[in-house]
Amino acid sequence: MAEAFFNNLANGKAQAFSAGTSPAHELNAHVVKVMKEVGIDISEQKPKLLTLEMMRGTERVISMGCGVEKACSARFAPSENWSLKIRRKKQ
Repeated sequence: MAEAFFNNLANGKAQAFSAGTSPAHELNAHVVKVMKEVGIDISEQKPKLLTLEMMRGTERVISMGCGVEKACSARFAPSENWSLKIRRKKQ
């Protein structure tokens, strides 16, 4: 979602790539639906593993509470942690 929102709002002036140290095998269907509701189609996207190749030319790494700044490949650019709190539905 962060990658899609950023790239949509940046309108070609900058580009974000989203990847993780332990990516899921597929996109969350609910996320795809919600993004489509706001006019952003991410249905063709795939979860990606953070790699050294992705870091080439990267100006900044933003993590969202997952500790990616400690991953070896993330050390090649300045990083910030914008820790997000995950709220789960009570069952």
